[in-house]
Amino acid sequence: GGLGDLGINAIGCAISKLALHTACAGVPPSLCLPICLDVGTDNEELLGSPFYVGARHRRVRGEEYRELMEETLEAISRRFGSSVFIAAQDMSFASCSSFLQQYRGTFPVFSDDIQGIAAVVLAGIMAAKPLTGKRLSEHTLLFAGEGRGATAAAEVVATAIARETNETIVDARSRIWLVDSEGLVTRARADTVDDHKLAYCHEAEPAADVLAAIQAVKPTVYLDIASIGDCIPLGREACTALAACSERPMLFALSEPGVLTPEDAFEWMGGQVIFTDARLRRTAEERLELPSGQRVRANVAQSACIAPGIALGAIMSRATRVRDEMIIAAAQALARLVTDDIRAEGGIYPDLTDMRSISAVVARAVAARAYEAGVATELPRPRDLLAWARELMYNPKYRPYR
Repeated sequence: GGLGDLGINAIGCAISKLALHTACAGVPPSLCLPICLDVGTDNEELLGSPFYVGARHRRVRGEEYRELMEETLEAISRRFGSSVFIAAQDMSFASCSSFLQQYRGTFPVFSDDIQGIAAVVLAGIMAAKPLTGKRLSEHTLLFAGEGRGATAAAEVVATAIARETNETIVDARSRIWLVDSEGLVTRARADTVDDHKLAYCHEAEPAADVLAAIQAVKPTVYLDIASIGDCIPLGREACTALAACSERPMLFALSEPGVLTPEDAFEWMGGQVIFTDARLRRTAEERLELPSGQRVRANVAQSACIAPGIALGAIMSRATRVRDEMIIAAAQALARLVTDDIRAEGGIYPDLTDMRSISAVVARAVAARAYEAGVATELPRPRDLLAWARELMYNPKYRPYR
């Protein structure tokens, strides 16, 4: 995953993510169970450490790994039922993409790293409509990245476009482009690119780098969703070219923190850019002041504002699947929470001062869509889903002692 090969120590990622779900969405701890499959590690430091408690062999892959995963999910389903919400955490993008594709039709599986980030991006683009004047389907999107993270997120966005326009997924993909270390992904490169990029090999002239790709595609939304080590740098010239593509360009710099700072982005692109990165330490009150005196927000794309709500919505409806329309509904619900005052400063996400309220609204939207899709098994359907979400939330109460 994003933290590298941790071996059995990755159990800490599962525990912390469950704690986040409890803190942000009130998911009861009694309903949470962290699981880590110990399939070995390729981390030489861990293999040589006398304090490492995991299996001391190379990481298992291939058919043996798939058989273990199948056996584990079947055991979970037998023990906890068909509506147990299974969240994949800290897996490599390749493994996670394969996991979702294989099991999403059988189990209610979800990946924060893929679907969560994609949902946050969707919410941001939807919330920015009053600023950009464009619906999601009216944008041209350019995803940057070498690995499967960019294409996995692009596929979620393409699905949302197809549902907005009632067109095929193939037509929706025509609005989305990819750029990697070799330049723009086009049909001319179809014989050499990885399989996961083939769906986005469009007809176009070759573009050798990110600057040429921006000049060729003229994106209104640029998204850097690369995994660690696969980031494609976006310099001054590329930012200037991106600023010329739209009156209010959107820039999501979600790969390695610090590769493109908000200060550089606003300096090179001006105050019209709607900038988002993944810097977790930025406070809600933090603003950037431009030379013109304008105060703007540098948005932070945190899956914590949407993933816990998705989990709560699936749990409260006892959904047996996590459908694409449930993810899209979550993004729409988050986007509706953005006020005009926030947008006036270039903000596209609500202030995270009351995460429980945000998660309740997201959970209501997810549960409602689960009932509409026929995958909810909590019957009869509660009349007030928002009240039901709040009622289910865990609130620790401690007995006072003298």
